[in-house]
Amino acid sequence: MLLALFLIDLAAGLVLFLPLVGRRNAGVKFYRMVFIISAALAACAAAAHAMAGARELAIVDAVPVALTTRIVLATLYDEPLPYERPAGSDP
Repeated sequence: MLLALFLIDLAAGLVLFLPLVGRRNAGVKFYRMVFIISAALAACAAAAHAMAGARELAIVDAVPVALTTRIVLATLYDEPLPYERPAGSDP
């Protein structure tokens, strides 16, 4: 359980400090790499929770993995995220 808490804190810390890195200092690949590392850490935390028998916490840990995967795939294929589309445009 303590390992999972450490991994989740590390993943959240990586993502929360991204706004402090300027866009001029780092490109899209840096942000993508940080998101992938954070998703891997959250997946490891979900596995640690599952092995400890806390299935509910493992499911909660899987949600950031799914959301991060969606963001990374959207940046890989240059697809606009749902909140980036204009309100009147067709999908």
